[in-house]
Amino acid sequence: MTKSFHFRDPAQAVVKRAAEWELNPEQTDKKMQPVDVAARFGENLVRCRKRANLSQEELGFRASLHRTEIGMLERGVRVARIDTLVKLAGAMGIPPEDLLEGLTWTPGDPRAGWFGPPE
Repeated sequence: MTKSFHFRDPAQAVVKRAAEWELNPEQTDKKMQPVDVAARFGENLVRCRKRANLSQEELGFRASLHRTEIGMLERGVRVARIDTLVKLAGAMGIPPEDLLEGLTWTPGDPRAGWFGPPE
């Protein structure tokens, strides 16, 4: 049974989870490193927003989201729900997969899998 940790600051929870990630022993020769999904999504969102020449405020307006939500997503403080991802992509006129670039899921044994860079 795994321990449950509760943090007041979401950033502390992210740091704690990142510290607990370990490489699958079968994958160590590939030197795969875990990917922080929220941070990677945030990087993709910033890149796509700037490419669309939109401010956080304008993107928020177009996607029916508050500008502070855009900032939290870009900083990796929050993880976007699927409906939010679709709203953001639609607001920028891009396919949703552009916001997921570099995120893949590698199935593990029956107990665990991990996020990592594409192979």
